[in-house]
Amino acid sequence: MAALDSPPWTREINLGPGLYPHELVARAVDAEGKELARARQWINMPRPPAEAEILLEHDREGRAVGARVAWQSVMGEEPSKVAVSFDGRPLELDASRRAALPAHAPDVTHVVTVELDFESGVHSRDDVAFGGTAGDRAQSELTAVPVRTKKKRSRVDPAAMRGLLRSDDGPLRVAAAERGGASIWVIRDDNPGEIYSRLKDSSIFGGGFSPSALALQKTDSVQFVWPRARAYGAGSLPAVLFPSSEGFSKANGGFAFLLAHVANPEPAGIFPRYADAVAVAGVNAFASFSRRAVVLVLGKDAQDVSTHPAAAVRRYLEALRVPLFVWSLDPAPPRSGWGEVVPIATRSQLRSAYGKLRESLDAQALVWVEGRLLPQQIAISPESAAAGVELLH
Repeated sequence: MAALDSPPWTREINLGPGLYPHELVARAVDAEGKELARARQWINMPRPPAEAEILLEHDREGRAVGARVAWQSVMGEEPSKVAVSFDGRPLELDASRRAALPAHAPDVTHVVTVELDFESGVHSRDDVAFGGTAGDRAQSELTAVPVRTKKKRSRVDPAAMRGLLRSDDGPLRVAAAERGGASIWVIRDDNPGEIYSRLKDSSIFGGGFSPSALALQKTDSVQFVWPRARAYGAGSLPAVLFPSSEGFSKANGGFAFLLAHVANPEPAGIFPRYADAVAVAGVNAFASFSRRAVVLVLGKDAQDVSTHPAAAVRRYLEALRVPLFVWSLDPAPPRSGWGEVVPIATRSQLRSAYGKLRESLDAQALVWVEGRLLPQQIAISPESAAAGVELLH
């Protein structure tokens, strides 16, 4: 915990070694210690490419009299359009990003909305409801909790999940449960060089494998994260992003075909950062709110200039509850920080590896609980074993 009492209102915070999900809470208090405002931000968790935030200003009587707007874009863009409204009526935003609120009845719920449009096509929106039954700020949030069930691919009954998940405050209320679709994120060298050629030309993927081999299910989505990062933005908030592909489905071919033929149209000429790309894929898989898995495919003597070591990234995905599968085209993969590395140097090895991936996906389900919770804040009760349910890891 840190206290700030003067500008520039900044402080370095030690989040500890490695990657781990965190929540940062900032509270503004008056001279008597009464809370005036609160802001929360997740760290090492999914965030949209652009975010808007509204902070209400109150007078001495506690009435909302103004709204300050803040925004941030991971691409370093400034919005091309900013629209602020009060109960649907437009408000004017001044140079300090403040809008004065019109006179209003305090016993009626009102909504302030800000919408941002960027040249890149990104759209961001934030809403604050206050007054009446809404209080200072109204929000209804749910957290998706991935679990593994003994019964695979069968319907999940929300009633059967009640009482199985809990936090430090007690049992969590279950709002819904579902199987849903599956999101598979693949990291593979994106240069059309040694690894790509071996994948495409190897007998593993030809002479016996049809384009639909290792078939996907109808609700599967496969996306590639390319391990060569690109820098965006400038100034105090530069960003390094890993390009990704579009989502592919069963209609585009089987998993083997996609693994061998999907290529990055604009590969960058730098060394790959496999571990960092796996971390990004893990966040994307988490944010898909679906059954999920990340697959890393390594070639022989794969160079990696990642910021984070492989072991730390594996632990990070475990914290996010995103299963990680590491495959290698090397018949005898060397020991590494990735832990278990499964060879896919033959057709039978690839079939076996894909079978384990499929088993993991088919056993997964999502349970939606009330509240905004970090993964480590959720535990499972002893009764879960008898119900055949466990947290995904």
